[in-house]
Amino acid sequence: MEIGTLRNLEKLFRLMDVKPVTIEPRVEIQDGPASVFVEVAEQRVVVSTMLGVDPFAADAALRCLLSRWTPACMSGVPLRVFRVDDNLVVTGAMPPGSGAELWYRTVRAQRSLLEACSKEE
Repeated sequence: MEIGTLRNLEKLFRLMDVKPVTIEPRVEIQDGPASVFVEVAEQRVVVSTMLGVDPFAADAALRCLLSRWTPACMSGVPLRVFRVDDNLVVTGAMPPGSGAELWYRTVRAQRSLLEACSKEE
């Protein structure tokens, strides 16, 4: 892993107020009811946020996510939205050369989107 990527990951975890994390190519962080996954592959960083939802309302929550997200609300980062069992996941590959600030804004926006749609159940 490049030193720049390593330093940005350290900064991201500080911004997220996460206790010391061992920096690895794949890190999972439990953030209350949500799980945040950070993966580094071929110098690209992928940030994903997952939130459990009521299984009877999961399809409606997924439709809500698909109708609400816009490139503007994610600082232009394209996202994928999908369901895994009783969880909704929002994931995005960070642009090359981006840093911890954009990654952090993306995590917060993903979480806000998930929480808004899970409450609309």
